[in-house]
Amino acid sequence: MKTKYFRYTLEGEHSAEEALQILGDVASQGMIVRIDNVGGQTRVYLATQVVAGAKSSLTAGRREKTAGKLKVKEVSKSDVTKPL
Repeated sequence: MKTKYFRYTLEGEHSAEEALQILGDVASQGMIVRIDNVGGQTRVYLATQVVAGAKSSLTAGRREKTAGKLKVKEVSKSDVTKPL
């Protein structure tokens, strides 16, 4: 299995509990590994295990998607671990 990382960007600065509530079921599809509040946004990083050849329900490809005030983008491990 391969680990994929996703960054969810929420408008406004939210606590971890608020961010989880906004993400809903998406948050249960992986492990939250980082949450940052930067420049009026909350960034939630999620790691998920993907079976080779299986399509992810979290996002398709590396395109950034927008659903209202929520953006999701597949990111690299180095994006997750680099300091602000």
